[in-house]
Amino acid sequence: MKKLLTIVVSTLFLSSCYKDKEEILYPSKDCSIQQNVSYKNDLVPILETRCYTCHNAANAKVKGANILLDSHTKLSEAIDNNSLISSIKQDGNASAMPKNSNKLTECQISGFETWVFEGKKDN
Repeated sequence: MKKLLTIVVSTLFLSSCYKDKEEILYPSKDCSIQQNVSYKNDLVPILETRCYTCHNAANAKVKGANILLDSHTKLSEAIDNNSLISSIKQDGNASAMPKNSNKLTECQISGFETWVFEGKKDN
């Protein structure tokens, strides 16, 4: 009986330990209709939470980041160098970003791509 109880408790404990997937827990809206992406309202919040830890003037040297993303101009330059979109898509053509973290959601990536398509407005 004790052995059975141990197996049941172990199974319950192990089944409660899983890696959460953001896309499953928080399904995003259909990003295919995303338009009028705002640099300040849509992209900066993503950059603040997922990128500025390394890619801002204050942390870049300490973290070893060569690319700064903490202004519209710097983000535009990273896009123009064809590195940022490739990095966040993690397509193998540039260093996968965010480093040591989960990939951005498809909706977030789509937001960056739409922003580029719409002319990289500083809005």
